[in-house]
Amino acid sequence: MRTHDPTLDAAVATMPGLEVLLGPAAVDVLTTANRSKSLELKDVRVTQVSLRPSQRAVVQLRVVESDHKAETVATYVATLGVEVPDGTAVVAGRGHAIGVWRYPHDPFLPGLERVSGGENAIRVLSQLGVDAEHASVRHRSYRPTRRAVLELSSPRARVFVKVVSARRAERIRSIHAALAPALPVPIVRGWSRAHGIVVLEAIEGLTLRQTLATEDVAPEPAAITGLLERFGRVRLEGRPVPRPSDRAVEHLDFLGVIAPSLATLLGELRDGLRMDDLVGNHTHTIHGDLHASQLLGHGGALTGVIDVDRSGPGDPITDRASLLAHLATLAAMEPRHTSYAPYVAGLFDEFAGHVNSRHLRLEAAAAMVGLATGPFRVLEPDWLEATEARLQLARQWVQEADPTGKHG
Repeated sequence: MRTHDPTLDAAVATMPGLEVLLGPAAVDVLTTANRSKSLELKDVRVTQVSLRPSQRAVVQLRVVESDHKAETVATYVATLGVEVPDGTAVVAGRGHAIGVWRYPHDPFLPGLERVSGGENAIRVLSQLGVDAEHASVRHRSYRPTRRAVLELSSPRARVFVKVVSARRAERIRSIHAALAPALPVPIVRGWSRAHGIVVLEAIEGLTLRQTLATEDVAPEPAAITGLLERFGRVRLEGRPVPRPSDRAVEHLDFLGVIAPSLATLLGELRDGLRMDDLVGNHTHTIHGDLHASQLLGHGGALTGVIDVDRSGPGDPITDRASLLAHLATLAAMEPRHTSYAPYVAGLFDEFAGHVNSRHLRLEAAAAMVGLATGPFRVLEPDWLEATEARLQLARQWVQEADPTGKHG
């Protein structure tokens, strides 16, 4: 477990009890909650922190369990300020009520346990019409209380299983059904509203990030424009998808709380990201969360677009700005991959032919501010420096925004 880290003092001060979960005392909390008294918990490491200052915290931890014969790596979750369902272990940690569970027993995702084990997964997927005999399960991502993604592979099929709330599962299914006639989105192989499970057929191909990192043939920027325009031809009802600039103040406020040493830089961004001349345009259907790992391709052709769960009515500039922000951040984080930077330049030129170039740069900068919250969320060893680097990149894009707002 990490020792005291002074860079976390500001974040800890906003959430009483968080110091327990981020420090050595977390072992005692997890041990108390663990129902198997024969297990020793050791090598506890924080892998993810979701924090709403003064309201709630959800901390994910990697734990090595030992029964003195063998060791197993497990994932635990501990919460503060979260009202957990009945039956969830609640432990007192220095006077604070801490909810605790072990993956996959997330009380907010009851379907997760049903598809996490080999036999359970085969049974449930068979009920949904998927041939999963001899399937192996790979856990791809997990956001406690919110969602999990698993990959199941068998000799006859490869599918991805999303586990969410019941209401969210129905929305995901309907989005895929609406987009499928116009776009290469995954086919829904089965779903269960009761369990919050959606089963999606895998699409073959490399992600755009993989393609650029391996210097393979990437899709032409115009092909991505064409894909985004196909989104616009589909009508999806629902709450408008916010632009990056719509959430910039929220992200800047959060960063100001956890990283007060960056106050000057955050203030500059707050001033620079003002767009009083931006006109609302939420009449098109957009992806809603587009980045370089969600575009699949092969041999320069786009073969699929995935993770369309947030698709809905929005401003066409949003997807373009989000993709640029992710790629530009990757270019800065991974300079050894020299193909990122020229691709970003070409993509910007392509997109600027369709939307206001000044707004595009500023929206991309706003998206970078959102990405700057990532190093804290996963507690990178030098998270404060990584956060500042991303904010400096955002400031560069603000400074380079064309004040005339010309196209092209």
